[in-house]
Amino acid sequence: MSHLVQLREQIKAVQTTKKITHAVRLVSMSMYSKLEKFTTPHKTYFESIANFFTALLEQKAGWQHPVFKPDDILDSRPLFIVIATSKGLCGSLNSNLFRFLEQSIFPQPHQDAEFIVLGLRGIRYIKGRSWGEVVYAYPELSSNNYTTIAEDIVDRIVNSNKNYSSVTFFGSRLQSFFQQKAKRMSLLPLRHDDLGLFRRDDAVVENQDSLGDDPILEQQIDELLEYTAASYTYAYVLNVLFQAILAEHAARFLAMDSSTTNAEKYLEKLTLQYNKIRQAVITKEVAELSSNTFLE
Repeated sequence: MSHLVQLREQIKAVQTTKKITHAVRLVSMSMYSKLEKFTTPHKTYFESIANFFTALLEQKAGWQHPVFKPDDILDSRPLFIVIATSKGLCGSLNSNLFRFLEQSIFPQPHQDAEFIVLGLRGIRYIKGRSWGEVVYAYPELSSNNYTTIAEDIVDRIVNSNKNYSSVTFFGSRLQSFFQQKAKRMSLLPLRHDDLGLFRRDDAVVENQDSLGDDPILEQQIDELLEYTAASYTYAYVLNVLFQAILAEHAARFLAMDSSTTNAEKYLEKLTLQYNKIRQAVITKEVAELSSNTFLE
């Protein structure tokens, strides 16, 4: 009987776990479906700014700027922005990212590396390493605050007391709904031949906008380039964060879907085992009653 009680408690525990994983799965799928509708507007917004910025650069190919095109061959003050998750239950998303970081970040003695980290899991991981100083951390990245965080990150890059020699993102991106991959994305210094977060995957610049042979510009070309560079930087950061959130919800759905399936299989085995033992106990009791009745 004690074994039956133990099995009954196990079945209740697995049923509770199944309810939790199923609920998290539904929430993740709902959030992913809601965010996926904004993929095209985000992409269109980014492509428009990237194309206009590229066309402006064609008017002044030698444009230089201490923030957006720093001239530092040694990369003495790099900024690394790491995008992890605040919550768990998303499979190997964070572990793959951290493994990728171990293979990608090698600060040199002459470099004064700084980090901006998003997500509690990323904060704990980076602070446990001796790669550089964490100058700012955002404990949570979600669909409600990613635009505000993007604005804040751009402000910290553009209005820093000392200009960064490079700005590099490390985060997860969707290869497909069923596959998320950790990637390194370089933002600064801006390169004329490498503008665009989606260039390699989605061919951003197939029909690039042009300003024409003799454009009429009301502002000075340097002012326009500086303003457009800041807008491009914001659009870039916004897309990186948006892709990271999409990848997180897709990974969490897949992990919870797998957990729910495993819980159902385990529950089926436990229930079968419980019924067998229970039937054996009932049979034994019936046999004992029958034998006692026969003896009387």
